[in-house]
Amino acid sequence: MQAEKYKVDGYLDYREVITLGPLVVLTILFGIYPKLVLDLSAVSVAQLLDNYNHALGAAKAAALLAH
Repeated sequence: MQAEKYKVDGYLDYREVITLGPLVVLTILFGIYPKLVLDLSAVSVAQLLDNYNHALGAAKAAALLAH
């Protein structure tokens, strides 16, 4: 059969290797050097914390006025 010659160690088909290869490489890269991913999310996390702290301050002010 033609597909048999593209088997890697008789376990993965060549399409599976093409699909999983980049995922394995990126997983190892981000495991060793996570700064690449963390830098991308830093602005969003900072904005989320700012919104949270603003909402928390408003809730504390409302609680003080209620008592």
